[in-house]
Amino acid sequence: MDDKYSESELHEAHHRAKNPTISTTSLGIWKILTLRKTSYFEATRWIEWDKYISAIPDARQFLLDIYSLDPLLVVLFLFSRAWRGIEPGITVYISAQLFITIEVFLRDGHGDTKTILQAVVAHILCVVVTTLLNCGENWLVPKLTSQTIMLFEEKLMRENMRYDVQTLQYKKGSRNNAYMAWHSFSHLIETCSGMLGLFTIMTSIFVQRNGGPLFTVLCLIYPLVTRVGSSSRSNAMVVYSDHKEYLRLQALHLLTDPDYREDIVTSNLSAYIMKEYADARKALGTAAVDDPTTQYRYNVTPSFQVFQNLCAQLPVIYFAFSAILNPASLTLSALAILRQQSGVLQHNVQSTFAMLAGLLWTLETIKSLYTAEELRLVDGATEYRPPEGSKGMAFELRNVSFAYPVGANGSGKSTFIKLLTRMYDATSGEILVDGRPIQGYKVADLHEATAMLTQNHHIYPFSLAENIGVGHSDRVEDYEMVMESAKKGGAHDLIAGLQDGLATILEPVKTAYANCDVERDEHKALKDVLDSLEVTTQVSGGERQRVAASRTFMRLSSPKIKFVAVDEPSSALDPRGELELFDRLREERVGKTMIFVTHRFGHLTRFADLIICMKNGQIVESGCHKDLLALNGEYATLYNIQAQAFTSKPVATEELDLDTPPTTDV
Repeated sequence: MDDKYSESELHEAHHRAKNPTISTTSLGIWKILTLRKTSYFEATRWIEWDKYISAIPDARQFLLDIYSLDPLLVVLFLFSRAWRGIEPGITVYISAQLFITIEVFLRDGHGDTKTILQAVVAHILCVVVTTLLNCGENWLVPKLTSQTIMLFEEKLMRENMRYDVQTLQYKKGSRNNAYMAWHSFSHLIETCSGMLGLFTIMTSIFVQRNGGPLFTVLCLIYPLVTRVGSSSRSNAMVVYSDHKEYLRLQALHLLTDPDYREDIVTSNLSAYIMKEYADARKALGTAAVDDPTTQYRYNVTPSFQVFQNLCAQLPVIYFAFSAILNPASLTLSALAILRQQSGVLQHNVQSTFAMLAGLLWTLETIKSLYTAEELRLVDGATEYRPPEGSKGMAFELRNVSFAYPVGANGSGKSTFIKLLTRMYDATSGEILVDGRPIQGYKVADLHEATAMLTQNHHIYPFSLAENIGVGHSDRVEDYEMVMESAKKGGAHDLIAGLQDGLATILEPVKTAYANCDVERDEHKALKDVLDSLEVTTQVSGGERQRVAASRTFMRLSSPKIKFVAVDEPSSALDPRGELELFDRLREERVGKTMIFVTHRFGHLTRFADLIICMKNGQIVESGCHKDLLALNGEYATLYNIQAQAFTSKPVATEELDLDTPPTTDV
């Protein structure tokens, strides 16, 4: 490396050479990457009409959907926000009339008392109406918010439920969530309200004797300059830090995580970590580490800041020149009115521009709520209806290969199962089910005829009864069937030992929380209540697998099941539990095709009609247990490795009892 350049500088030079359209800004310990603007027009263009126009149909449907929830609430909400928009303009106009009338009264000793009283009453009415509408919003907004959230939560949930596994793995990150629906609606209405308010204030200024177009234009210059300045700075950015000392500090701080605690204590690393942290902090010095987006937003040249602040004073300059050029027409009340109007107008313009700047993002969010993700797993048209008396689901694989969306993993045993259950489609080749291509069947029909038991099954946030019962959703409330399934899956003893039995929710939905004050000693009673709410019932990994197995046995009680895939379901079970599970699974095999994925030779090999041995994603051997051992190939090698654990010397294939798996002798 050339000593004249730091590693960071060389990295940036390489980055610019690789992509000259990217600009790098260094702020403290941060590097901010943005796209270079190729022209002034591009830098200041913020209205992308084509995107606005394309979002109109979805925005219209979005508003109609929310209106249909509760038309009265929506109308009241719209009226309240419209009033919020125009109220400043009305107040400014009433105040102007009041100031002018009072000034005349003070100057001449008499005036229009009626006009003063009308202005006062109008001002009081504005205050009352604003207060009542705010109170009304406090009542109606929570209702409208919850209805909107529930509507789109159901819509998005229905959309997510139709996704297959492959689509979810490829699915891009989405801003879609039900809370964004309400935020988008609120922002849309606030933007319209702001524009209405801006029109009201500008109208109020225009009708004033000392206002007019020139004063209005001068008031608009400051917010316009501010907007142009912010538009010239990209909103899209990539932020990272390559600051050596900062990265060192963060790495050391991560060691406070409980996951590292045992290692740190047993290795007596606390003193070393604190010394290294102090050294890194000293080396970091005064480099700015605060929010990089804030630093970037305020990183403007002094000359532009001076120009921007001078623009903010143009209304004052207008007052001064008005006094010099036409002193007779300018009164103290007129100055007060113009000052008030300029402040309100500039504030409204800035807030409206800010809302308009986020309008496109809001419209795109609304559009995404109505845009369905394209499924990668194309559904078939043929219903799966196995013939009466079928012995199971017949499979035939022809030159099948598969490329994982996130890279290959292991020998391919689990992937093999995922292809047969059509969670994925083969990259090439063909899989036949009962003599027909698997892609030709309706996916829902295939899944309805399939039962799976894996080591990755989850406990649902339901009662144990429902956790097991959903295996056969048509009989989820059949208590006897649920209990029978629990016995077959080995969960009966767990259920019997729980105070609430089948009604127990092992992992309840978490809603309870408290503010920091409950940690204080005088609030211990509240803290105790919090700790007693929504408690997770601790169970072992083996007990979780027994619940999952019970759910599978519940599913096996359905006469529609023709294919059972079992993928390493006993990893957390003790040997007795594993033997009982496999024995009960085999008892369910009548009329079903069963495929077991395992890397352990024990309770299954001597019962298998066909054993398929896979290595590096390929089938290397197939046959029965006895024939595969006789081949003395990959299967025999794996078998011998496990058999040695139960003998005092290495086992040769010819010395083995070919009819009995090694672990059955234990």
